[in-house]
Amino acid sequence: MKAYVSPTEDFHKYYVTSVCYYERESDKAKILISGDAGGDLIASEIHYDKQSGKIDKIVPFFKKRAHDGWITNIKRYRNLDIVVTSSHDTCVSFWEVEKKRKLMTLTEHEKPIQSI
Repeated sequence: MKAYVSPTEDFHKYYVTSVCYYERESDKAKILISGDAGGDLIASEIHYDKQSGKIDKIVPFFKKRAHDGWITNIKRYRNLDIVVTSSHDTCVSFWEVEKKRKLMTLTEHEKPIQSI
């Protein structure tokens, strides 16, 4: 299967395989976290047109090679800015996307992780 290649480096190079959406606690901004088949994780802020209510633009603020296999699931801890990702590389990683850093990675699994 041929992977879709984004025309810009700001977004995903490969197919998006998992997403997570939430409202940031501090300022109520809408945040979209997405992972792709290449293992990249991207956090973006969604901006809406105030009159139409439609999405005006999506602005990435964090992009990181998160895994060596495709990202299978992304979850956010409620009321915390911690995001958890799982992957076919048999790892689970914990992220503070607002601070643009990985907190830890669990590597005890022997097979690809399908869900969190």
